[in-house]
Amino acid sequence: MLGCVACGSTWGSPLCVRCVASLAQGPEFGTPGGVLVWAGLRHRGTARILVHRLKYDGLVRAADIMAAAMAPRVPPSATALVPVPRATVRRWSHGIDPARILAAQVSRRTGLPLVEALRPAMWWPRHAARGDAARSRARFRAVATPESGWVLVDDVATSGATLDAASVALGGVVRLALVATSPSRVSRVGLQQRSPIPGDRGSRRRPLVGGERPATWLLGARNHVAASSRAAAPATGIAQG
Repeated sequence: MLGCVACGSTWGSPLCVRCVASLAQGPEFGTPGGVLVWAGLRHRGTARILVHRLKYDGLVRAADIMAAAMAPRVPPSATALVPVPRATVRRWSHGIDPARILAAQVSRRTGLPLVEALRPAMWWPRHAARGDAARSRARFRAVATPESGWVLVDDVATSGATLDAASVALGGVVRLALVATSPSRVSRVGLQQRSPIPGDRGSRRRPLVGGERPATWLLGARNHVAASSRAAAPATGIAQG
C-alpha cells in the first residue's frame, strides 16, 4: 500500500500533511494498580485510525509509524520489552497480535530485547466502547521469570485494566508500560498522575539506535511533502499538549 497509511491519500507517505497535523504526543499516567504508563500518541484522529489499521486490517506499516512515536518514550531504566498478548481467539480471527508487532518495532529502534513472558487466555470480552464498570479483566499467565526493568508494551491504554492484569500475572514485578496510544483524559476513578521512578531523570530518554531524534520520527513524510509541488510542508514533530 502506497500513499498515506491513515487516509489512503496519494499525496503523502507514510502519512499525508493533514494526517500528520492531527498527531499529538500521548499522556503519562498511573493505572489503578500502580503501573506507570507512557503513551506515544494521543488516541484521536490519525492515531486512532492507525491503531485500527493495525488491529483489524493487519497493516504493519501502521505499527512502524506508531513505534517511531513510542521509542523516544522508553524509560532509561528499561531492560526488555514485554508485549501484552491479544486474546488467543482474537489473534486467530484477525491473524495478528498488535502488541507483539509494536514491541518488535520498538525493539528494532531501541536495541532492547523482546521477551514474550505472557500467555493469554483463549478469550475475554472486548473492551472497546465499554464503560469501566462493564470491562472484564484480561487474563494472562507468566511463562518467564520477570526481571527489574521490563516494560509492558500494548497498543491502547484506556482504563489501565489490561496492563494491571498483565502486571499481576508477572507477580507485580513489572510496573512500567509503553503503549501506542491513550486518550488525553485518563482521569477515571483510581488513575494517578505519573510518579518518579528509579532511574528516570526527568526528560532524559534512552538513546535511540542510530542517533534518531524524536522530532524527526516522520522524516520520511516530511521529505515527501517537501519534494511535492504542494505548499511547503509544516514541521512534522508531534504537537505537544
